[in-house]
Amino acid sequence: MPEEQPGPVRPTPQPAPRRPRGGRAVAALLAGWALALPVLAGPLPEALRQHSVPAWVVDPADGTIHDANAAAVAFYGYPDLPYGRLNVTQINQLSEADIRAEMARAREEGRGYYLFPHRLADGRIVTVEVHSSPIRVDGRELLLSLLLPESRSVTLQQELQRYQTRLESLVAQRTEQVLGAQRARNRILGGALAVAAGALVAVSLVLVQLRRALRRERALASRLEDVLHGARLGYGQWDLVHDRITLHPRLLRLLGERASLPPLTSAQLAERLHPDDRRDIRDAVVRHLKGLSEAADLRFRVRHADGHWIWVQAWGRVTARDPASGRALTMAGVIRDVGNEVALEQSRAIALSVFQDAGEAIVVTDERGVVLEVNEAMVQLSGYPREELIGRGRLPWRPVQRHGTPAWPRLRRLLLREGRWRGEAWWRHRDGRLIPVIETISAVRDEAGRVIRYVALAQDISALKAQQQALEHQAFHDTLTGLPNRALLADRLALAIATAHRHQRRVAVAYLDLDGFKDVNDRHGHPLGDAVLREIALRLQRALREGDTLARVGGDEFVAVLADLDEGNRWQAVVERLMAVCAEPVTGLDADVHLTTSIGVTLYPDDGADAEVLLRHADQALYRAKREGKNRWVLFDPAEDREAAAHAELVADVRRGLAAGEFELHLQPRVRLSDGAVLGAEGLLRWRHPRDGLRLPGSFLPAIEQDDVMIELGEWVLHEALRLLAAWRREGRPSWQLSINVAARQLRDPAFADRLEQALQQHPEAPPAALELEIVESSALEGVEALERLLARCRALGVGVAIDDFGTGYSSLAYLKRLPATVVKIDQSFVRDIFDDPSDLRIIEGIVALGHAFDLEVVGEGVETVEHGALLLRLGADVAQGWGIARAMPPAQWPDWVAGWRTPPAWRQWAALVRSPWARLLVQAEIHHRTQLARAREGEPLGPPHACPVQRALREALPASVRSGAAYARLEAAHEAFHATSEALRTAAPLHAGQLQAIEAAHHAWLEALRELLASLALPSPHDVPAPAGTAPGALAADPDHGPPLPA
Repeated sequence: MPEEQPGPVRPTPQPAPRRPRGGRAVAALLAGWALALPVLAGPLPEALRQHSVPAWVVDPADGTIHDANAAAVAFYGYPDLPYGRLNVTQINQLSEADIRAEMARAREEGRGYYLFPHRLADGRIVTVEVHSSPIRVDGRELLLSLLLPESRSVTLQQELQRYQTRLESLVAQRTEQVLGAQRARNRILGGALAVAAGALVAVSLVLVQLRRALRRERALASRLEDVLHGARLGYGQWDLVHDRITLHPRLLRLLGERASLPPLTSAQLAERLHPDDRRDIRDAVVRHLKGLSEAADLRFRVRHADGHWIWVQAWGRVTARDPASGRALTMAGVIRDVGNEVALEQSRAIALSVFQDAGEAIVVTDERGVVLEVNEAMVQLSGYPREELIGRGRLPWRPVQRHGTPAWPRLRRLLLREGRWRGEAWWRHRDGRLIPVIETISAVRDEAGRVIRYVALAQDISALKAQQQALEHQAFHDTLTGLPNRALLADRLALAIATAHRHQRRVAVAYLDLDGFKDVNDRHGHPLGDAVLREIALRLQRALREGDTLARVGGDEFVAVLADLDEGNRWQAVVERLMAVCAEPVTGLDADVHLTTSIGVTLYPDDGADAEVLLRHADQALYRAKREGKNRWVLFDPAEDREAAAHAELVADVRRGLAAGEFELHLQPRVRLSDGAVLGAEGLLRWRHPRDGLRLPGSFLPAIEQDDVMIELGEWVLHEALRLLAAWRREGRPSWQLSINVAARQLRDPAFADRLEQALQQHPEAPPAALELEIVESSALEGVEALERLLARCRALGVGVAIDDFGTGYSSLAYLKRLPATVVKIDQSFVRDIFDDPSDLRIIEGIVALGHAFDLEVVGEGVETVEHGALLLRLGADVAQGWGIARAMPPAQWPDWVAGWRTPPAWRQWAALVRSPWARLLVQAEIHHRTQLARAREGEPLGPPHACPVQRALREALPASVRSGAAYARLEAAHEAFHATSEALRTAAPLHAGQLQAIEAAHHAWLEALRELLASLALPSPHDVPAPAGTAPGALAADPDHGPPLPA
């Protein structure tokens, strides 16, 4: 609703509520102009167009500002204000609900205007009095508004003080003049009696002086009335002898009374005073009447005639006393409305309370950087007492230029130029330790644009840093063996290649695969298989030299990087040792295991200069070793690379397909989990091959992703995506977003940003903001710095950037910190197996937390079922994509699919519960209970229900008030039934289909009870029912017999 709209616009204006004279004057002025408008050429009257008071005309139906005068343009700073291009909602900072609340307050307080915070073009927020009146222009109902800025209140307060001083002076002067006139009359009468002969002359003189005195009295009364009018003061007089209180007409108007109201008694006036103020008023008045104070200076509440309370400031003193007894005879004073001042003081008190109670550390300095004020959170964060911080010019908690934090002189220059800085910083505690914080510093300017204050807010992110380090270790190391994973391997291999190139040395890459390991898992189970892998990993590490790298890159696949080799064949001895240690029996387990290994080897610089090429060639050599009988190693021979010819043929075929128009861009929807809204789609490449039919990108893209043809193919995808966006815009479709994948080869092309800019220019109807570029892990192999610069230029063109397959690629955390991304996508490998692998749950939790910490939208890929989407929703993900929503489709089918899409009921069910702080704990419990289900399916004993780690941890984490409820009792009963069913059927192993269904049914009954428990926990918040001491929501303990802990 537009801010100036006091209610629905009716054909005839309604009477305005009572207001002070200034308000009525503004209302009368508005009404006069409103009546004159039908004969004017434009919406704004000519008299207002040149007026110094800001004014505009607003359409109450949609908030469009149709016209404004020069004063409004100068005050707000928006050149387009008079031309109908701005909407009042762009200026008014209140929500529609807050606007209605302010309008209600104005009605309750009897104000004929509203107080709204308006944003000026320079970013400042100014409180404005908005006086509005309905008008009709060309058959339309509009609102004419006068806009009085907040500085008027400050000026008025100063004028009131001056007027009050003048009033006291005038009252004293008037009293002296009256007494002087009385003495003059006495002297004239005495002279008349003494000099009878001059009686006629004396009488004439008396009449002349009386006329002059009367004129002076009238002039003084007029001046006094002017002063009271200008100062908006009311005047009152109390005759204590007869207990009669006479109120000045202006005071009567302030109280909403008629001008003919007879004098009041003190008891009648007391009835109109607020009960909480009466005692203070009586004490102050009695104290003054006794002569114990110079004047009675009071601030209190008085009831308006319409029933609401108004704040007033009263100043009065005794004007006459009995000469003999000293008893007060009369008392007079002035009263003014201070409602706005009281509201301002209350707002300041609230602001001070927010400042002191804020969770973030806040520091306020002057323009030189001297500390003026800190809050309690700052004292706690820094360790310095408040007294040691106030007045400090050198900020003791800020180290100089650490971790990219600018030093104060450079930071001050940046603030003067840009007005704000936000970033990660390290603060030094008083005890010397460093604390990571997210810091925001803003410059506060006065009306002239001069910096008068700096305000810094900081939040401790130590916990986030610890989580980041843990996630970083998970991202770069294998969970089972602790070895580097593929991402860290790429880093180590790139470093080994660079070192070898610099020192003219060699590097050997050995790709290992354990022969027959699948049989170990199938025969002895995964736990024993995992133990074998850990033992093999230890043996391989011992067989390598110091400085070599061993990584686990798959289930039973390892890669060894032998660095700093000379021209000889010493690397062969290391490869032989690797084969030997793998061939030794693995004993000490439930069963002895005998394995061999096959190894593919390639050498740098004999074979290429790229880390990915070396790994691929080593893998090809491994394949040949397997093909030739296993238990051997094979050296890759570039001359025998038969795939080279096939690769060249594929590249030529792709170019032919591009020329023939065989490629298509299919759309896979992306929907918001919280409400199921369709946000857009990812464009996925399809090749309608004349011989092979419809080919998916996995069948040809990996083979050409390092070739120049990838640039050509990516160029086609970019133009096709922009063509679709432009077509949607022309057809009036919703503003869907379309994301496309950008290969690492494209990003390494120096002309990529230029190509992107040219493509946007060729498709002007396609909004750049609707296009999103998805980058993958290999994009950073050439260096994050170059990629950061390139993507910054792309962002400057208006397109979005998404980090694809997060958690599996190279330098993923560096992406979040350095790259200007807006979206992070969870790799589908984590989402797909989340119900079966608790480690995937921990990874997804970490990615969601880290993504939200960096203000990124989190998208979950691989949502194959509705249940996957519901689980991602509960874990805090924002958007979902996958076959469970829809498979990729041709663009022609897209509008019909969107029209027929319906949000799954399960998502709507969880949407109302995901904000519960207990949701994450119960998700973890659900996933770990699935692990128990898997054990039950295998016929393994689960033990008694009270010893189950899932239920035991829930008992420890949930407060007693929850455990005593009916929902928890149903959960306990379902848990005991699950254990009882599993134990009863375990003795009948191997289990048949009916028994498995019984176990599944018991598990689903437990899940339903768990979800009922979450629904009951959604309200009230667990902050109202805190967990027992030493236990936090979401922390489930480890159990050595039943699996890993559930993370907090």
